[in-house]
Amino acid sequence: MKGFVLANAHVGVPLSLSFPVERWQGRGRRRRATVKTSLAFRLEENGSCKEEGNVWCRTITLGAARTLEEAAHHLQSSINHLKSAPPAQHSGLLRIEVPLLQDIKALEWLQSQPQSSALLPRCYFSPRQYQGSIGESLSKHISKRQLGQPYKKIVKGVAGIGSAVLFKSSHPFSLNDWKTIRRFLSEDSPLIRAYGVIRFDSRAKPSQEWEGFGSFYFVIPQMELDECEGSSILAATIAWDHSLLSTFNKAINALELTLGQVSSRIRISPNMYHLTVINKGNTPDEKSWNAVVQKALNMIESSSARDWKCSRQGNSSFFDMRSLRKVILARRSKIEIDANIDPLELVACLQFMNLKRNYFQVYVQLSYRVIMKQETNQNSYQFCFELPNLSAFIGSTPERLFYRSGSDVSSEAVAGTRARGRTIEEDLQIGLDLLHSFKDQYEFDIVKETIKHQMETVCERVIMESRKCLIKQARVQHLCARFIGELKKETDDIGLLSLLHPTPAVCGYPRESALDFISQNEMFDRGMYAGPVGWFGGNETEFAVGIRSALIQQNNSISSPGAGIVNGSMPSSEWQELNLKASQFEALIHPGHAMNSFNINAVRTSLMVDK
Repeated sequence: MKGFVLANAHVGVPLSLSFPVERWQGRGRRRRATVKTSLAFRLEENGSCKEEGNVWCRTITLGAARTLEEAAHHLQSSINHLKSAPPAQHSGLLRIEVPLLQDIKALEWLQSQPQSSALLPRCYFSPRQYQGSIGESLSKHISKRQLGQPYKKIVKGVAGIGSAVLFKSSHPFSLNDWKTIRRFLSEDSPLIRAYGVIRFDSRAKPSQEWEGFGSFYFVIPQMELDECEGSSILAATIAWDHSLLSTFNKAINALELTLGQVSSRIRISPNMYHLTVINKGNTPDEKSWNAVVQKALNMIESSSARDWKCSRQGNSSFFDMRSLRKVILARRSKIEIDANIDPLELVACLQFMNLKRNYFQVYVQLSYRVIMKQETNQNSYQFCFELPNLSAFIGSTPERLFYRSGSDVSSEAVAGTRARGRTIEEDLQIGLDLLHSFKDQYEFDIVKETIKHQMETVCERVIMESRKCLIKQARVQHLCARFIGELKKETDDIGLLSLLHPTPAVCGYPRESALDFISQNEMFDRGMYAGPVGWFGGNETEFAVGIRSALIQQNNSISSPGAGIVNGSMPSSEWQELNLKASQFEALIHPGHAMNSFNINAVRTSLMVDK
C-alpha cells in the first residue's frame, strides 16, 4: 500500500500535524516554544500530494543527566506529565531528549539492548569523518558553512530502536514520498531525522530475500542514542494521528513499553561465540562471469569503433550517446554459517577494521605535486538496518553520494580499486600505480565528468575541491575527486537523488544503457546494494552509496561486490577485484575446513590491540 506506517497504521487519508507544546528546562521549569515548521501535504487515494498547511514538529530538551539510568528516569517523568496533560491537537510529532554528560558509543548502546522483537526495527548510522574540514576551503568560494563536516560538533553516530514513523513502499521512491517524509522534519528540530535505504534499481521487483525492505525503507526511531563529541543524547519520539486511529494515548503507551525494555547498562564485551562456515557460493561462477564480461566488452568496443570512425570523418555530433561505454557488473557471494549471525557484531568488526591502522591520503594538485597526509580518523560510513523479520542490511562504504546543508551541497566521484600494501612503502607504490593507471584513469574520468555535469544542472556553480586523491580503507584504496556547489533551489533532495543515483561508479555510462545491460545479464537482484543509504533532515541531508555491504539473514551473509568494465578490462583481473572487495566480510567470516571455527570476540580484541 502506498504511504507509510504511523504507530502501526497505514496512511491513505489526509493528515494534519499541528500542536502547541511547552518546552521543559530541567525539572519543574517550562517555557513556551515557538517553532518554524515545514509544509504539510495530503496524500490522496491516487497517490498525488496536495499542500495542506503547517506541520508542528517539536523537540523538548530536558535537564542534563549523568548516567543512562538517570536519563531514562527523566524521560519517564516527562512521559508521565504528558499522559496527565496530553496535547489537545489530533496529530503531531514530538521528540523528548536528555543530554548526557557521558561519552557513550551509539553502537555499544545498541548492542547492549535485549534481543526482543518489540525493539525492532533497529538502525545504526555512523558518518565518515575526515581530519580537518572541507568547509574550511569552501568558505572562500561559496559560504561560511562548514560543508562536508556536518557532525564535527554535533553527531558522530546514531543508534535507533523501534519506529515512531515508518515509511515503506513497494513502488519506486518519488517526489510524493519525499514530501510525505518531509512533513515530519523541521529546521528547528535538526536531530529529528528519517534514516533509511533505497533500492539500487527501483524499476525491478524485489526478490524474496529483499521483500522486507520494499522499494525504500525509512524510519524515525522511537528511541535513539546520539553519540556526540565528548557527550551523548538519549531521546524518545512520539508520533500520532487520530484520523488513523493512532491516538496520542496509544503512541505514548507504546513508547512507555519500549522505554521499559531499554537497557541502561552498556555491555562492553560481547558474548563470545564461534562461527563455522559450512557453505560458500558465487552467482555467477567465474566461467559465467567471464562470458558476461566479454559480452559487455564486445558492446563497448563496438561503440568505441563507431565513435572513432565518426571522429575520423569529422562527424563527432553523430556519436551515439546511448552506446555503452562502461558498465558495473556485480557478483552475489553467499556464505552460510552454522549459527545465526549478529549483524551489529559484524558492523563493530568492520568499524575496528577500518580504525586498526594509520591511513595515508594522497592529493594530486594541478602541478602534479604529491602531498602525503596521515589520516587517522574514521574514513567510511558504517550502517545497519535490521527489520522485524530479522533481515539486516549492513555495510562500511567509503563513498558519499551527497551531503546538503541549506543550499550548499557536496558530492564525490570514486573509481578504481587496488589492495592496501603490507608496509608503508608498498602501500605508497600501489597507490602511485593506481594514480598512473590508464585504464583506471579512463574509468575515473567517466565518473568524474558525469557527476560534475549532473551537479551543474542543479547548482549555480560547481567547484572541484580536489581533482584526484586516494581514499584508503583497511583492505582497499580508490581514486576520488570531490565537488562542492550551491543549489539553485534549496532543499532539492529528491532532485539530487534522481540526478546522482545511480552514479557511473556503481552502474555505468550512459546510465540507461548500463541499467538495461545489468537487468538483462545479472543473474540476481542487487536489492539495496549500491543504493542510497543515509538520512533526511530538516535543513540537512546526507546519503552514502551502499557498496561494501551485505544482507544478513539469520545464518547467511550475502554480499554483492562489483567491478567496472571498460575498454581494456580483463575478465580474470575483474574477478580478482571482486574477491578483494568481498574480502572485508570474508576476513570476519572466513571460509575454511568445516572443523575450523571463527571467534568474533577474538577478532575484536586483536583489532583493538593492533590499533
